Amino acid sequence: MSGFLIDECLSPALVGVAKSRGHIAVHLVQIGRSGASDLDVMLLALAQEHVLVTNNRGDFLRRYAKLGTDHPGLIVVRPNSPRAQQIALFEGALTVFEATGELTGSLIEVAQATDVLLRPWPPRTIPNPPSEA
Repeated sequence: MSGFLIDECLSPALVGVAKSRGHIAVHLVQIGRSGASDLDVMLLALAQEHVLVTNNRGDFLRRYAKLGTDHPGLIVVRPNSPRAQQIALFEGALTVFEATGELTGSLIEVAQATDVLLRPWPPRTIPNPPSEA
């Protein structure tokens, strides 16, 4: 079972939320990786086969897009919010995760507990059909 790597920009309380629902979870600060670069955070998540949970949307969407679909998944909790709201948003993301069973090659974005978007990441493009002459 893959776990969750919680970025330092989010509350360590999210680890408890995940564990209370039977998931493996670690927070960067708790494992002594505070201040790690975004690249190092991504590489750590990949090495541990963990879904990265962050609110650093722009940087990680770009980095994960370069991986193609070869990643365990990404959860973006937005916007930057107080701990109680982060918990509610993460719980919404976990509900979607639990319904699908895995996030390989996918992204969950959550802006409100009831506004959770699951999609492939990077987006799969559909080739344009040939033009008719």
